[in-house]
Amino acid sequence: MKLLAIDIGKVTTKSYTIQKDDQTFRYVDYFNEDGKIIDSRLETVEGYAVEIPALFEEIQEFIDNEADPE
Repeated sequence: MKLLAIDIGKVTTKSYTIQKDDQTFRYVDYFNEDGKIIDSRLETVEGYAVEIPALFEEIQEFIDNEADPE
């Protein structure tokens, strides 16, 4: 094994706490130094990943259209 490079970059997060029915979730967008979204994550308020694609898409669409209309 050989280490070829170490890259250090700055990542900024923007998180939204959302209640859907009787559950609360946190949706997090990760931005690179240029302000471009490089990843998004849906998790419980305790920090556990929520891996339900339909729910992720529903919450992502809600944020894009209603919660963050930039």
